[in-house]
Amino acid sequence: MWLQILFLLFLSEIGSSIRKNDCPDELMRDEYLAVFENKCYYFYTNLRRDHDTAEEICETNGGKLVTIESKLKNEFIWRQLKFSYYFRGYVWIGLDDKKKEGDYTWEDGSDMTFSNFESKAGPNTPFYDISNHYQDCVLLHVNNGEWRDVRCGDAFMEIERDAFVCEYPPKSTKTIPQPPAIRDDCPFLIPRDKYLTVFGNKCYYFHLNAKLDFHMAQKYCKGHGGNLASVKTPEVQSYIWKTLGSTLHAKDNIWIGLSDEKVEGKFVWRDGSPVIFQRFEQNIGLGIMDYFNDCAALDSQSGKWHEFQCKDFKYFVCEFSSTPRIIKTTTTTSPDSSFTIPSVSSTAIAKTSQSTSGNTTDKTSPSASSKLA
Repeated sequence: MWLQILFLLFLSEIGSSIRKNDCPDELMRDEYLAVFENKCYYFYTNLRRDHDTAEEICETNGGKLVTIESKLKNEFIWRQLKFSYYFRGYVWIGLDDKKKEGDYTWEDGSDMTFSNFESKAGPNTPFYDISNHYQDCVLLHVNNGEWRDVRCGDAFMEIERDAFVCEYPPKSTKTIPQPPAIRDDCPFLIPRDKYLTVFGNKCYYFHLNAKLDFHMAQKYCKGHGGNLASVKTPEVQSYIWKTLGSTLHAKDNIWIGLSDEKVEGKFVWRDGSPVIFQRFEQNIGLGIMDYFNDCAALDSQSGKWHEFQCKDFKYFVCEFSSTPRIIKTTTTTSPDSSFTIPSVSSTAIAKTSQSTSGNTTDKTSPSASSKLA
């Protein structure tokens, strides 16, 4: 085993002048981040996604599904998966023949100069095997490091979901001027860190450092001028889900501001608005336990919503209105000198959109929508 580890360390240092700190800042600095031949690699062994979604996750942080141009690199990817992460199964790589059957190219448009397909897969598929015409995306088998082509996924067949490996260039050492951060438009009390994001005219704080029950989470959000997040459109749903999964790498169910505590089966958002859009898992509300599960959480892996007991402890997402801070400046004259001392009093969190700090509707609210199955 020690020989395997030493070999991996040797491989990771070959021809590489970069370290993990040179990788894009958005990538987590953990054991799943590795460097090889002046590139950064993140091994998503704990996520199972279809090919196109895996591709999108890689592209989110400026990367792509891994390109394997040599036997040495294939050896590195394979051994990293098998001996560093003890992974078993398949991972997506960035190779396909979507544009022209049998003409395999990498995601960046480069031709396939190195091949490690199984004996009866890809270009090696027998001419009489017509299934190959529908198998356009490529997986690496961690058992032996060989490749096989499979369906990318379509509406009529079961979609293939597997782990994947992303490849990233090192971050530029050149300082690029950035425009003023829009985060200055968020309420003053919210921490300015990677968990604060802006989408549309809303600020979102992804509280992934401590778990609270539903009501304490709402109290925390309201105390900072907002509410638990209201997911009212497909765009907001997609944004929150992708931020949790691909940017923050969350793996848990996350409280959102939805419940049917007042009237069983009638869900309302914490800001009092009715439910028009929903992403509940199928068969929600059909079990006896649903009478005790009144608060909704979003699964950061699947994006589906589930009901839980409100007393359960979970991470959560707060939502705030994005409103410019109001700064009042007064002038104080020093009695012992002729100069003036400016003093600033911030009303940053005063008037932080009262619309986001409203109470929930009461039990007979006419705005509560029917329970959605």
